[in-house]
Order: sequence, then C-alpha cells, then structure tokens
Amino acid sequence: MTDRRYSMDNQTILICDDDPAIRRLIATVLRVDGYDLHEASDVPSALEFLKKTTPRLVVLDVNVPGDGGGMGILGHIRQTPLLDDVRVLLVTGVVEAFDDPKWGQKVGADGHVLKPFEMQGLRDAVRSVVA
Repeated sequence: MTDRRYSMDNQTILICDDDPAIRRLIATVLRVDGYDLHEASDVPSALEFLKKTTPRLVVLDVNVPGDGGGMGILGHIRQTPLLDDVRVLLVTGVVEAFDDPKWGQKVGADGHVLKPFEMQGLRDAVRSVVA
C-alpha cells in the first residue's frame, strides 16, 4: 500500500502544462492565495504525482504530451476512487470550448479556462472550482 499524502485542509494544486512559461504564470497567480503548488510537464509525470498525492485541484492543459493527453489524465482521475474529491480545471484552446461555457463540465472536468487567459479570470475560476 502506498503512503498517500492528503489532509482535510488540502491546499495542494498540481499544474500540468508542457509550456514552462504557462506553468510559471499559473503558479505566480495561485501562489498569492497560499496554495501548495506542484508542476508536471507531461502525462507520465502527472500520473506519477497522482500515485502519491491527492491534490485539491489539478489545473490541466488539454494538450499536455503523453498517452491520452490531458483528457487521459482527467479520465484517470475520474476512474480512481482515491481521487474522487480532486477537482479539475482544464486550460484549453480547444475550439469547442470557446462557444460553450459548460464545455469543461460536459467533458468531465469541474470547469475550464480558455487560452489565452487573464490572470484574474484564472484566479476566479480556481476559486469557483475549489469552493
């Protein structure tokens, strides 16, 4: 059995994006709110993190490299009982998401933010999803 890190006051967020500049920008925005931030650049590193830690939120690029991309990570989270309480906020430039404010929920996430995003819009979306 693995030693899984989790607490009731969980402030852990995993930021998963292949672009280091985007990860840094997201981290800069969320650090102000006191979250415990972790980063992954691809599917394997995100799944490795999720084997050991139950974050409160995963901020997830839909097009992250690796088997299944961001949607594969989302599917893994939704199919893993130990990750039932994890919220997922998709960060995307997917065309379908531009016309549908509920696109994130329709694909199984708790919400989505469109790229390019404004810092306050990202912060508001995170607060809404983790509330």
